[in-house]
Amino acid sequence: MTLWMAVTADKYELPIAVADTGLELGRMLGISSSAITHAMKRGYGKRHTQRYLKVELQEEETTL
Repeated sequence: MTLWMAVTADKYELPIAVADTGLELGRMLGISSSAITHAMKRGYGKRHTQRYLKVELQEEETTL
């Protein structure tokens, strides 16, 4: 599972918005998904108020 996150651009990186896709995150923030991926590739965030992250989560298997 992949989560797309907008976080604060400080040492704490507190979440601003969390979504399942880049498109959904863009809609939440009022920007395009291509702007998010571009900012991720360029490493924007040091001078801006937010950064964008793509987090890969591993799902645990449960046995009953």
